[in-house]
Amino acid sequence: MFMVAGIYFMKDLLLFVFTKLLINVRSKVALSVLFSFVAAVLSAFLDALTVTAVLISVGVGFYNVYHRVASSSGGVAGNDDDDVHHDHRESLEQFRAFLRSLLMHGAVGTALGGVCTLVGEPQNLLIATVAGWDFITFFLLMAPVTMPVLIAGLICCVLIEKFKVFSYGHQMSDKLRNKIIANARDIESDLTFFK
Repeated sequence: MFMVAGIYFMKDLLLFVFTKLLINVRSKVALSVLFSFVAAVLSAFLDALTVTAVLISVGVGFYNVYHRVASSSGGVAGNDDDDVHHDHRESLEQFRAFLRSLLMHGAVGTALGGVCTLVGEPQNLLIATVAGWDFITFFLLMAPVTMPVLIAGLICCVLIEKFKVFSYGHQMSDKLRNKIIANARDIESDLTFFK
C-alpha cells in the first residue's frame, strides 16, 4: 500500500522520465517493447500492482497534458470532451488508443517479469519456501520456462503492433508529439536543476 501511495509523490518525476522516453523513441513498436520490457524488469523485483500503478500514473499524466492543450478550458482533463475543440477530437481519440496499447503492453510485461523471480509473485515465494530454494536458485531453475515465455511475450508485442491486431498499432501524430515536446520544455524551464 505504501509503495502504491509513493507513486503519487513520484508522479512528476516519472512523467518527466517517461516523457523523455516518449519523445526520443519515435517507433511505436520499439516503444511498446520498451514499455513491456521495463515493466517486466520492474515487476521481477516489485509487486505487479506497484508497476501497474506507475504505468497508469504516467499514462494519465500524458493524457492530461494533451487534453489540457486540446480543450478550450485549459484545465485538468476529465471524462467530458465538450471542452475539446472539434478539430482536436479525432487526434484525442487516436492518442487514447495509443496510450491504451502502451499501458496494456506494460501490464502484460508485469506478468512476464513477475514469474521470473522469487519476489515477483506471491505464489513464487510459496513454491520456493516449500522447495527450499533461495532467490538465485529459483531464478536459475525456473529460467528454462520463464525466459522463453518472456521472449515469446516480447515477440508477441512486436507482432501485435506490427500487424495492428486487436486495434493495436495506433501511432502518435507529429502534431501531438510537438505539443508534448513543448510541454516538456515548459516543465524543464521551471525545474531548478536544469538552470
